[in-house]
Amino acid sequence: MATKGLTALKFLAAILLGLLFAVSSTQGGVGTELPLRPGQGRARACYQRQETALAEKRKQATAR
Repeated sequence: MATKGLTALKFLAAILLGLLFAVSSTQGGVGTELPLRPGQGRARACYQRQETALAEKRKQATAR
């Protein structure tokens, strides 16, 4: 009688452990890239314009 309970407990533990690994492996790639929020594309474009303008200023300063 005790072995049936122990066997069932081991089986349940194996299933839960398998589910834990399955969920953790599927969540591994999440969060590598931030999701786009409304207006975030405009902000990124603004930062790129600023970087381009700053690089141009540095280029002109070194040319002098």
